[in-house]
Amino acid sequence: MQSGENPTVDANAVHPPEIRKDDPRHLENLMSKIHALNSQSSSDTKYDPKPPPRVDRNGKEVSEAFEDALETPDIKLIGELLYAFGALAAIVLVMCLFTYLDPKLYLNISQVPYGFLYIKIAATLSLINVILIFFSLKSNEIVQWYPALKTERWYY
Repeated sequence: MQSGENPTVDANAVHPPEIRKDDPRHLENLMSKIHALNSQSSSDTKYDPKPPPRVDRNGKEVSEAFEDALETPDIKLIGELLYAFGALAAIVLVMCLFTYLDPKLYLNISQVPYGFLYIKIAATLSLINVILIFFSLKSNEIVQWYPALKTERWYY
């Protein structure tokens, strides 16, 4: 269909002086054409013959419940959980960074036995967690766009 056959009608439209009442581009003519097409399509569907009922092999009438061909995956929920865990790990990394940047916090951590060791362990575990979550999100996105690859296990 050409775009000229699909008019956009605005209630606040102003008619240019070159468009007269007998012009097909006039708003009243467009609206009357749209109403005529609408009434024609509704009357066409009103008198359409009903299709015969669908039956199974035994001749019983089948009530169809339309379902998706693919089951709904839990990928979106998995992605949200991965983002949440990644955010928590990033928060721990930022907190570890601020322990070295803030002089008062640095002094307090230095007075705790094994304080800096605990900070280094927390930062290392958080960094490993962020890296694992990054690759899990990438594989989750691959499975989302190519669900057939879910069975091949090449992305683990």
